[in-house]
Amino acid sequence: MKLCSKCLSIPFENPPPLPKNYSDSLPGLPENDDLYYVEHRDTHSRPPHTFGHPHYQSEPELKTSAQNCQLCRLILREFHRIIASVQHPLPTYCFLITRREGKQDGFVVWTSGHDGSIWRVGAYGYCVKDATDPLSSVFKGREIEKDPSATNPGPFKVAEEWIHDCIKHHRLCGPRSPNPLLPTRVIDVGTSSSSVIKLLDTKGKFRGPYTLLSYSWGPPPHDYQTTLSNHSSYQTAIIFPKGKVPKTIVDAIELTRMLGIQYLWVDALCIIQDDAADWATESARMADYYGNGYLTITAAASKDAYMGCFLPRAPQSSARFHYITNSGIGGELTVFALPPEKENIQANYVVFEAEPITGRGWTLQERVLTT
Repeated sequence: MKLCSKCLSIPFENPPPLPKNYSDSLPGLPENDDLYYVEHRDTHSRPPHTFGHPHYQSEPELKTSAQNCQLCRLILREFHRIIASVQHPLPTYCFLITRREGKQDGFVVWTSGHDGSIWRVGAYGYCVKDATDPLSSVFKGREIEKDPSATNPGPFKVAEEWIHDCIKHHRLCGPRSPNPLLPTRVIDVGTSSSSVIKLLDTKGKFRGPYTLLSYSWGPPPHDYQTTLSNHSSYQTAIIFPKGKVPKTIVDAIELTRMLGIQYLWVDALCIIQDDAADWATESARMADYYGNGYLTITAAASKDAYMGCFLPRAPQSSARFHYITNSGIGGELTVFALPPEKENIQANYVVFEAEPITGRGWTLQERVLTT
């Protein structure tokens, strides 16, 4: 479906900024079911009647266009969802577009509020299908698989590229050493999907990159863990009990392989759980283990070791259309709605909120130690 003339005119690559008298003010947090807002701080002048990039100047106009324009339909849907919490609605609304804060791809939709304030009534990001789309050289975002799995190489190729770029260019990211000493024990995942998985006792003699898993164990049974009775057999091959395969750990193994890394550290397997002396020694080394790891895999949404790392996601509201950049690059661009509560304070995008993993102090420690 084609876009309307108003949406076609949106400068997707470089939306105009929010006026300085607004952007210099702190965003207001909602109170009494009100909206996220920004106040006009210049007491010597009236708030601007218009700013940014003008979209439709009334709700009826937007509603009419939404019948045939999928992006207008998305903007209207988000507007209705967000504006529903306003206790004292206004008789009319206009729609103005500015860029997102922090040099992020996307745009924000504003409307005039009470007493010179403006209300954020929509925030949107961009993505393309994958690196094969010509627009991938312009927009950083990539589509997230709705039903991911450890056997789908597409998302992991993107993740691998981003991780390598992060470690290469971000001074505070990545392991403290490019060739760290391995933990006392690691899971040797091999170099292919057919490799035997086994527990490697390194005896402080092996070096190399390794990943770690941060996850919730969940309630018993934990029949997969390393104990004094199976420690020796695990060094030959780790064979999980039938019907009780810890999928979260298995997914972490597959992800580690796909990243081209041979070793993985998982507390349940790399610490002998019924050996108090070993547990005391190894738990004291966790700061070094997590600080030296290449990557920590966090199974944030899994309640236990059996759910897996890759859970189905609820689809985001979005609009996809053919787009040609100012330099003539054409491809399929997806514009998707962002949560306003996170867009207001962008640090919230890295907060796990109510994910199961946030209920464990142990995993909080792992996240802190990783950084």
